[in-house]
Amino acid sequence: MFADDLTMLSRMKSGLDKMLRCASEYSNKWRFTFNATKTVVLTFGESYRERSVNRSIRDWHLGSRVILEKECWFNLGKIWHVNKDSSAFVSKAVTRGRESGMVLMKMGARYGGLNPIISVQLWKRIGIPKMLYGSELWQLNCNDIVELEKVQNTTVRIIQGLLPGISGSAARGLLGLPPIEAEVYKRKLYFLGRLILMSHGVPCRKIFLMRLIRWKWNHTNTLKGFIPNIVRILLKYDLMDFLTGYILSDQFPSKSA
Repeated sequence: MFADDLTMLSRMKSGLDKMLRCASEYSNKWRFTFNATKTVVLTFGESYRERSVNRSIRDWHLGSRVILEKECWFNLGKIWHVNKDSSAFVSKAVTRGRESGMVLMKMGARYGGLNPIISVQLWKRIGIPKMLYGSELWQLNCNDIVELEKVQNTTVRIIQGLLPGISGSAARGLLGLPPIEAEVYKRKLYFLGRLILMSHGVPCRKIFLMRLIRWKWNHTNTLKGFIPNIVRILLKYDLMDFLTGYILSDQFPSKSA
């Protein structure tokens, strides 16, 4: 539940049908209605062929109203896509990053305007968070990272008045900026910490633990998503001992540690 948005999770259609009936009965009891046009079903974990067949034989109802099953939905500022395609996320992020850069330039974050040190702080506090909103769950490939990095490289060149052909890594280095890939990794690690330190009864923590256990005892499976992605990051930065210790002892360092 977020504000007036409600999310229901179920591993089976019958379970989600029961939840929808319960929600409909509750709304009838307390005299309010759900907007069926803003209510959708997303089904994850199916192949394209399975989804095509299943969608032709299953339907969804919220009371007497039919609700649609879709492959993509935009909610809370994030795109949810059933096949985890990163291209839609990256395209939106690139657009947001460019828009943020243009706004900052109009504010004076350019050569001959604000001090580059001040300009880069504005980019770090406004541009990067807006561009990377929701990146904790992105599954990026090399091309995606390159596209995101281009936005930051262009911005830091303009801030310093450098020519377009100047190396992006050199332009970032002059201002002490890490690459976008590192910013994404940092957000994923923060998200891991928040998941682990949540209260035990929170549904998203339960889902995280189930998938973590599935990964732990079956390394050869085709598990995709946040768990194998965060494991690769932990291995890259030699932080895997923290996750292993948590699995074995249920202990994880707090922020104060």
